[in-house]
Amino acid sequence: MLLISYQSFNEASKSILEISRNQTSQLINNIASQTEDFYKNIVSNIRQLSENPLVQLSFLQFSYGQRMDTVKDRLILYRANSNIYKSILLYNKEATLILSIPGNELPITLSHGVVANALNNDFSTYSDSSSVYFLKRVYDFEDLTSPVGLLVFQVDNSKFTRFIETLNLTDKTVKTIKNQENTIYKKNDLESALKYSYFESFVPSLNWTISIYVPESFLFKNINTLKGKTLLFVFSVTMLALLAALYFTEKLIKPIKKVIKGTKEFANGNFKYRIELKRGKEIKMLADSFNKMAENIEKRQQELIQANKLASLGLMSAGIAHEIKNPLAAIKTTAQLLLKRKGDEASYQLLESIVEETDRLNRTLTDLLNFAKPNPAKISDIELHDVLNYTLNLLGKEIEKHGIKFNIDVEKVTVMADKDQLTQILFNLILNAIQSIDKKIGIINIYTEKLENGLFLIIQDNGKGIDSKHLDKIFDPFFSMNQGGTGLGLSIVYNLIKQNNMEINIDSKLNVGTKVTLKFTKGII
Repeated sequence: MLLISYQSFNEASKSILEISRNQTSQLINNIASQTEDFYKNIVSNIRQLSENPLVQLSFLQFSYGQRMDTVKDRLILYRANSNIYKSILLYNKEATLILSIPGNELPITLSHGVVANALNNDFSTYSDSSSVYFLKRVYDFEDLTSPVGLLVFQVDNSKFTRFIETLNLTDKTVKTIKNQENTIYKKNDLESALKYSYFESFVPSLNWTISIYVPESFLFKNINTLKGKTLLFVFSVTMLALLAALYFTEKLIKPIKKVIKGTKEFANGNFKYRIELKRGKEIKMLADSFNKMAENIEKRQQELIQANKLASLGLMSAGIAHEIKNPLAAIKTTAQLLLKRKGDEASYQLLESIVEETDRLNRTLTDLLNFAKPNPAKISDIELHDVLNYTLNLLGKEIEKHGIKFNIDVEKVTVMADKDQLTQILFNLILNAIQSIDKKIGIINIYTEKLENGLFLIIQDNGKGIDSKHLDKIFDPFFSMNQGGTGLGLSIVYNLIKQNNMEINIDSKLNVGTKVTLKFTKGII
């Protein structure tokens, strides 16, 4: 019995650990792929811009002493729309800086030798401790074999490292990015008291190696505790069996078979299986421990699956948004130039419509980019009560429109979070609650509960609720039950919650209402 139970435990442990490792490995491979594609997108942008006639002719203008205001304005607009480049630089054939966006001075040292060497190649890259430089030779407008200068994009390393920055498996996870010479990024240090599993992936274009060290206690949570309980239980059962073998055989063998069957189901990845026992205190305790372990592992597995889905979709969304943004900027600029020219009233109205619709599409793309590439959280001490009041003021017109009654009972406590991102989280959740209410008397209760394991903020409404078959999809991008909704609101909330070391749980019943629980675990005062 002892050998059978111990073997079943070991097999289940190995299978669970292998599943977690495979999912974590896939996640870091996705991060490396995002970084590589981001690099390729910048290369594509600099090649396109270097072939722009306005950029090609700027070197001729400069050589004849003509003003370059138009080129400067276009590059300022291009940089502002991309939200990627720290600076855009133009050098002539003598390696002399002729234009710098922003400002007139080079913000970070780029030596004459680096520029001169880059002028000998069609395309090259150069990196230092804080930035990556993309250097593309520009050719004469009429003679594409004759170089006239150099176009340079400066990109902060943080633009490349943000993909791994958003990976938050546990606060003990060690994350690094290295090239052959330097450490580009590092989060946390290895602790001698912990045992880690190591994962890495390579970014060929940047010659970067992305590495993470995940504590095995995270991958294999509760297994060690369960191991002790299992051995204690089996030893107790064995002793009892020796004392009263004939009497207890039938009663003990049957539940143990259920436990063994449960461990096999867990080992095969069926974490929804539950061991059901009605008698036997020790065996039931063991079964409850196995069931709790399966519940926790299933939860972490769903979080990894959700992270993979968001990472993959974010990669695709970022690529699509960047491809559309540049043409939109060109369309808007052209329409604005045409508006300045005299023409008939009908043409003027059409051009105004083009500008307005371009701005509307640009705002939609900006929302999509915020989902695909959220800004890193700036964690600080903030007053939860003040952030909630500010959010409710923002929603004032919506609350008045629907005639919603709010019952607020929120303690004046300090929590650690990004103030703007927490405001966005509360704004989306409260707006969803308001929009779900289709009754004459709409009620939303917002209150806090302070327990030993953290502070809980609850938002509860009496709206139409969510069907149970849809609950596991509500954080999926583009899934919406509201007509006209984009389905990005809760996906953005999910990303921001993970960045701010929070947890979220949603309970809902159709035609009864929805209860959203936010858990704060750090910095509660």
